[in-house]
Amino acid sequence: MTYEHHHDVALRAARAAGQLIKDLWSGPLQIAEKGPRDLVTIADVRAQAAIKENIRQDFPDHAFLAEESDAELGAENHTSNFRWIVDPLDGTTNYTRHYPAVSVAIGLEVDGIPEVGVVYDPLLDNAFSGRRGIGAWLNGNPVHVRHTAELSQGILGTEWPREPELRAKNVALLEELMPQMFTMRSSGSAALSICYVACGWLDAYFHFSLQPWDVAAAAVIVEAAGGKVTNLEGEPWHIHGRSYLISNGHLHPQLATAVGYFLARHP
Repeated sequence: MTYEHHHDVALRAARAAGQLIKDLWSGPLQIAEKGPRDLVTIADVRAQAAIKENIRQDFPDHAFLAEESDAELGAENHTSNFRWIVDPLDGTTNYTRHYPAVSVAIGLEVDGIPEVGVVYDPLLDNAFSGRRGIGAWLNGNPVHVRHTAELSQGILGTEWPREPELRAKNVALLEELMPQMFTMRSSGSAALSICYVACGWLDAYFHFSLQPWDVAAAAVIVEAAGGKVTNLEGEPWHIHGRSYLISNGHLHPQLATAVGYFLARHP
């Protein structure tokens, strides 16, 4: 099954959520703290409701795993083999500061296997999407990873974990990798950064602590574009894996070796 219809429904839902995010961009925001360095706004909540409504029009029996979950989202349809994994607004801190790097991320997992991914940047109207084994697209046009084969020519991406001890590790790993790389970037939206690898705008990306909704959609897209996704130990990825190493594939062996050496000294 190619899941073309599921892909199209996810695009529709992401655009609907993105329109709400754009509509609320300039107005006053209700901002609350869920935890240290973890914010939620009315845009997150409304965007998630729009996604759920859109998907249920076509798939009323499917399950959801979503960042701004309520009891209904978390509990219902737990026996369904179709599960939508949703981040309604990735980059909430950016959004509260009007820093223009935010996204809507919608992934579909079937029998535990991520099959479809859509990441939508509503401010630039960029829709990244992919289907496992089929292909990846930006606004309907095929995309592929960049064929960078040397670390010295590679652009590396990362985002910052919330936990202080993991932030310190992030700094230490960057200090080790950056002398070997061309340069680095951090967008503040993990889903966007991973999609940038799919498009060849970045060559590699790492993170010590991602949630399922941060990675489920984007990892499908980058693999469909020819990239490679593992955890930081170089093992196969899954949505509950927390740490991730993502690349164009060509740089993965070199990066995995460097990261492995780092982790051996920084357990």
